[in-house]
Amino acid sequence: MSPISLSNFKKLKGTGQVARRRIRRHTNQALTMDINVCTGEWMNSLMSRMLNAADGDCFYLPTDMHLHAFLLLKEASFPNKNFKVEVRQGGQA
Repeated sequence: MSPISLSNFKKLKGTGQVARRRIRRHTNQALTMDINVCTGEWMNSLMSRMLNAADGDCFYLPTDMHLHAFLLLKEASFPNKNFKVEVRQGGQA
């Protein structure tokens, strides 16, 4: 497993990308992540999470309004990324 440089670590710290890259390098497989979105997260947070997400990652959204915001962002900013998405209403996300 090759190490991550300090400058890259600082850029990736807190994004979940560090662990994902280490795992992918070690296992040489494409892994997916579950991304749980909270009720208070909207456009900026969704944009950041989508930017850091890999193809195949699954977003669990708390409401239909979050799904609407997610689909608008996906279409406008990430048309080539393939995400899974599921709405879990009632505090299940």
